[in-house]
Amino acid sequence: MQPLTQPLEQQRIQPPERQPGVLRGAFDKFWWYLRQVTGDAAYDNYLRHKARHGCAHSGSEGHGSGQAISAEEFYVEQLRRKYSRISRCC
Repeated sequence: MQPLTQPLEQQRIQPPERQPGVLRGAFDKFWWYLRQVTGDAAYDNYLRHKARHGCAHSGSEGHGSGQAISAEEFYVEQLRRKYSRISRCC
């Protein structure tokens, strides 16, 4: 009768240095999350959205065409939108 499980030497989990994909994958997920939370990935998200949809419903007035704006224009537009509204702290 054969044992139902593999011998111990075959059951061992490989050490992290032999599993670069696991650590790399965890770091990549953390880095993606950090960029999303801090807003660093906003322009990449904008480009991905533009490529996927080719939308003409952009939030800015002059950029309704199908072309994506430059990174500099994008961040200036974001700052303009952020600080042109009424901001009340008290």
